[in-house]
Amino acid sequence: MVTALDSKAGSLLNALSQEDRQLYQVTDLRQVVEPAVAHRAAERVTPAILQQLEDVLIRTLDVSTADESAELDEHFHLLVAHATQNPLLVALVELMKEWMTEVRHESHVTKVGREASLAGHQRIYRAIKANDAEQAESAMRDHISEIEQVVTKAKGSDAHDRQASAEGSNASRAVVTD
Repeated sequence: MVTALDSKAGSLLNALSQEDRQLYQVTDLRQVVEPAVAHRAAERVTPAILQQLEDVLIRTLDVSTADESAELDEHFHLLVAHATQNPLLVALVELMKEWMTEVRHESHVTKVGREASLAGHQRIYRAIKANDAEQAESAMRDHISEIEQVVTKAKGSDAHDRQASAEGSNASRAVVTD
């Protein structure tokens, strides 16, 4: 049965470009799954997983490329899933990573994106370490929203640059720096 809400969501998705639709769908999926995973991780984490999470955060500080950063981002989220001690949640996050590859890479292209990701991971880590399930859930939800904004802003800048280039105009072009 299709409800009015389903119809509105369908209309919204139809109005989006394929790229925007993918970002919306990935973010929607992440917001459903990952905050709950972080919640359970905070309740069940072991000292060994905490150490691995900390090691990933330390390694992230020395990253210089988008590929390295995205790889460590993926590893961090998988470790959070492992902290739940539920192999089905780990399998779900593993499956999700395949759908997130492009969006994850886009979020790490700029230094701003990499810094936002690291800051979010640090908040999630602190909450999990403190066994604060509510804060871990909230930190993950905020992190996903922040990354969506980073990607959306980057895409907006790209679209602006393409439009200005197509018009042959150099007037009032935004300069995006790392």
